Amino acid sequence: MPFLIPRLMALGTACVFTFLAHAADGPIPGTQPLRLVIPYPAGGPADVMGRQIAERLGKRIHRSIIVEDKPGAAGELGSAYVAHAEPDGTTILLNSSSMSIDPVVKKHLGYNALRDFTPVTTMEISPLVVLVNPKLPAKNIAQLVAYAKAHPGKLNYGSSGLGSSLHMATAQFELAAGIRMEHIPYKGSSQSVIAAVADDIQVLFNPIPVALFYAKNGNKLRALAVTTAKRSPIWPDLPSVSESGIPGLSHYDASIWHMFFVPAKTPTAVVDYLNANLVAILHEPDMVQWLRNQGMQALGDTPAEAKQRMTTDIAHWTEVVRMAGIKSE
Repeated sequence: MPFLIPRLMALGTACVFTFLAHAADGPIPGTQPLRLVIPYPAGGPADVMGRQIAERLGKRIHRSIIVEDKPGAAGELGSAYVAHAEPDGTTILLNSSSMSIDPVVKKHLGYNALRDFTPVTTMEISPLVVLVNPKLPAKNIAQLVAYAKAHPGKLNYGSSGLGSSLHMATAQFELAAGIRMEHIPYKGSSQSVIAAVADDIQVLFNPIPVALFYAKNGNKLRALAVTTAKRSPIWPDLPSVSESGIPGLSHYDASIWHMFFVPAKTPTAVVDYLNANLVAILHEPDMVQWLRNQGMQALGDTPAEAKQRMTTDIAHWTEVVRMAGIKSE
């Protein structure tokens, strides 16, 4: 997937940000490096964001930070690794809103998302963009819904896999709009984008960087709307789905997010220490702007707020899965 920022090169699967260690600087024991685990391949959005944060965090707390990519099973392997790590603050996970979807659509996870993790803070929240192939005669959401109703079963939509955030956001859209499209899952989001450009699928929900590349700059796809409740400041002339005038979509919101986690039973003092430093980083003006340039809104909430976000999302996606009849893997 194109990601419109410079990609920081990893040394193998890990990159070490080294700083002078001072054992008394915080409640995390020892002076050994901290590990920030990214459960996705190097060079992807989570990896690049994680390296931005790791460098700043290391400077703030005077500890070396190892950014370690542990891809596999759509994020499950790296997440399970952190779930079973020592709960002392030396191992941190950066994962996406898939943490609130996987428990709903996967029967045999190697962890329990609510029981085995303590959320530290939400890094960012961002919209997806509703994209269509330009051959489709739909210039806005209302026209897309009207076309889908007039041609039942004729529209295909793609995703990065069954139960992915792209799949779930589109399934939620179908339910709210009262339409039915055919889901075509791909092994990754880049393959679904290629399929949309080739007109193998007609509809695709995808993050803003992809939409900017293919729709705003390349004109290979047409952008109809963002999926957040409000417009994105990075693309202010693109309406939100909720502005379509369709009653069922008036409260539609399918935001995605990235969140920091530590293993459950990590001491509260450690969680609060990491939270305070990460929130400070996320509130730095240049960090806010860096995320904004990617179409993301920096957050930096409390551990309790982050946990409530995930808990609410799990309940929400459970209902979407039930109503849409999506089968668990």
